[in-house]
Amino acid sequence: MVWYVVAIIAVAFLFDFSNVFHDSANALAPTAGTRLLSPFAAVTLPAFFRFAALFTGTLSLPTP
Repeated sequence: MVWYVVAIIAVAFLFDFSNVFHDSANALAPTAGTRLLSPFAAVTLPAFFRFAALFTGTLSLPTP
C-alpha cells in the first residue's frame, strides 16, 4: 500500500519536472520567432536565470 503512495508522488514529481521544459519552450518561442533575440540568446538567458534561481531560492514552478 505504501509503495502506491510513493509511486504516485514520484510520478507527480516527474510530471512537474518535465512540465518546466514545456513552459520554457513556450516562453522562448515568441522571442526567437520574432527575432527579438537570437536563438542562442533566447536559450542562454533563461537557462542562466533558472540556474541562478536554484541557488537563490527564488525558483517557483508554475501553478496550473
